[in-house]
Amino acid sequence: MASSTGSVFQFSGLGSGFSTDSILEKMLDIEKAPIAKFQARQATVTQEQSAWRSINTRVLGLGTAADKLKSDTLYSTRQVFSGNTEVLTASASAGNVLGNYTVSVEALAQNHQQVSQGYAAQDAAIGTGTVTIKVGSASFNPITIDSTNNSLTGIRDAINKANPGVTASIVDAGESAGSSRYRLSLNSNTSGMAGQIDATFALGVTSPTMTDMTAAQDAHIKLGTGSNAIDVYSSTNTVTGALDGVTLTLNSAKPGTAINVRLSQNTAPVREAVQGFLDQYNGLSDIFNANNAYDKSTQTSGVLFGNSALQNLQGDLFSKVTSSRNIPGASLNSLSSMGISLDDKGKLSVTDNAAFEKALAKPEDLKKLFTDKDNGIATNLRSYVDQQTSVVSGAITLEDKRLTAQYDDLTASIERTQAKATRTEQRLREIFLNLETALSTIKSQSAALSAQLGSLPTSSSSSSAKK
Repeated sequence: MASSTGSVFQFSGLGSGFSTDSILEKMLDIEKAPIAKFQARQATVTQEQSAWRSINTRVLGLGTAADKLKSDTLYSTRQVFSGNTEVLTASASAGNVLGNYTVSVEALAQNHQQVSQGYAAQDAAIGTGTVTIKVGSASFNPITIDSTNNSLTGIRDAINKANPGVTASIVDAGESAGSSRYRLSLNSNTSGMAGQIDATFALGVTSPTMTDMTAAQDAHIKLGTGSNAIDVYSSTNTVTGALDGVTLTLNSAKPGTAINVRLSQNTAPVREAVQGFLDQYNGLSDIFNANNAYDKSTQTSGVLFGNSALQNLQGDLFSKVTSSRNIPGASLNSLSSMGISLDDKGKLSVTDNAAFEKALAKPEDLKKLFTDKDNGIATNLRSYVDQQTSVVSGAITLEDKRLTAQYDDLTASIERTQAKATRTEQRLREIFLNLETALSTIKSQSAALSAQLGSLPTSSSSSSAKK
């Protein structure tokens, strides 16, 4: 018998005596067999695409490492040594001026500080009028003092609110100071002579009268010694411009004491950039080897084994990085000339420390090796990386697009195969339904005929009746 659930017929096989559902399932398994192959190929495509995307990330990382080697300032980085860091410290920007200098710190820059005469109370009335403050060459609008703020506290707050280049505060000298316990203090916000305070209090006979507590003073250093020493002044304790590209930070004054300041090449950034470049190349080499490997003993291979695009990329990068090049006026023409060699696994490392240190001591030649506009290693490599990773026409991008298209084609094949199997199932179920119906009809007719034949009299019964 057959039953219908939705639009799909199910068969019991009572009419034919066969398990029709089992027969259909086996027939459809044959129809759907290609799907498993398509799915297996999709898994492989996904692995290949993942491998290419990892390679793309590594190639971009190599390009970034090359960019660091292209920096003009990398090869002119300087370091500064101070003979007495308690007196001064120093830093230097990139530059080619090196050498030893003698510096003495004669005086530190000071902020001008003034203080008034003493008052018995902070809130006692003083007088009304105006306060006018100048700081260096800068003038500010007069500050009005009236009955609402004519005390030390009110004057302090009015000055700070006006922000005339100074900070006002009240100094408490303690109870022992008696009627002179409280004093108004002004502290210039600008150090050195440029921050000298000129304050006028027009508040009547009790107006604050300001005297210096700390005089305004510029920082003073001497370059060199003796009668030819050069005096340099600065409004702050950070002195720039005295030495080319050098910033001196003055920590304490020690008049007449010569301190050695030495400017030398700083090779650490170059060393770090070169090592970072080698690390990126070696990491990429590991990925190349893993994806293009073949193990004879296990007969297994890397995801991209035999891929010509991978082999071309690996070969090109190897050539761009390791080949000798013609760079006019440079004593270095390859990585090997600076003590860097390739091992049997395709990895780069410093194998000749003496040659490497010698190369670092020649920053201009090293710069030409990596940054020459026509043949520099970093210059050429950056250009090649841009070509290979271009989102429009890069070789890596094209491989990714090719694999995406393959995956999509396989998905379409799976869908077509599944659709065909569905149509085949519907057709076969209709055939089996008709067969079951026909067999069931035949069985019914056979049973009816047998019943009719059974109701007819037998030949022996007829003879007896005649007698």
